[in-house]
Amino acid sequence: MIYHVSPNHAFRLSSSVAYRPPTTFDVGQHLITVLTPPGLPPTRIATLGSGSVKPEQIISHELGYQGWWWDHRVRTRLTGFYNHISDLIAFPTFPGNSSDPISPVNGGVADVYGGEAGLEVLVTSWLSGFANYAYQEVGQSSNGSARRGFPHHKVNAGLRMTWHPFTGELLYHHVGVASYPLSELFTNLAPFFPAGTILPQERVPSYNLLNLRLGYTLWRQRIPHLARTDRRQRPRGGACPLRIQCAERQSSRTSLGRPARHQGPGMAHGETMKRTCQLVSIRDTRRGKLS
Repeated sequence: MIYHVSPNHAFRLSSSVAYRPPTTFDVGQHLITVLTPPGLPPTRIATLGSGSVKPEQIISHELGYQGWWWDHRVRTRLTGFYNHISDLIAFPTFPGNSSDPISPVNGGVADVYGGEAGLEVLVTSWLSGFANYAYQEVGQSSNGSARRGFPHHKVNAGLRMTWHPFTGELLYHHVGVASYPLSELFTNLAPFFPAGTILPQERVPSYNLLNLRLGYTLWRQRIPHLARTDRRQRPRGGACPLRIQCAERQSSRTSLGRPARHQGPGMAHGETMKRTCQLVSIRDTRRGKLS
């Protein structure tokens, strides 16, 4: 649902439901593992798939705002979201009896919520920039062997350049610290590891990524169908971009019930209107507006 406060400001509210079916590994696996801890007899662990697990379910709610500023040269976005995930599929911890196989079960739940904020700026007709920030929090409970990990903070920023025949991008990404809890089976077996064994860390440090792209256009290939359409709409004696633009802008005003003008042979009224929107969009972009 979208509510327009004004032509340049709008709010959006959405809700959805999605499902993730069990994977082939969850259903059809048959794995036997033999563990031999020091000083103890070998332990046989059987892991079997299960056809009785249900699909995981996620219910999502999102509320967002979008605003245009500075004659459509600046766009701001603000979004809040909440996701409830139920029937998470996970493998329970080792039951302690080697005769009991381990099979996936449903039972874990998680609540993922947070927000995003973004800014896009058209600096000039050939240079634009953007920046956005996202925060998320996860509250979860699971009877399985491991819990889900996630980072709290993410930042993206960049510049895009189009100066024919050159194009380029400068993109920056930041991912905050993340925590990935270890499996309970792994931590229970840790005392039996050889001395000096280094256990993996649950905490993953933050990192930054910088990407740079530069392109050069060697040639442009025109689509024959569009080229023929352009020739049909040009007046005799040569093409005049101003006359074509004015004629097609006039045809856009026929949407109120007047007959369409400057309509090429073989073109329907809807096709003329569609081409009108494309031409106006290109012209506005050259004037310095975000589409």
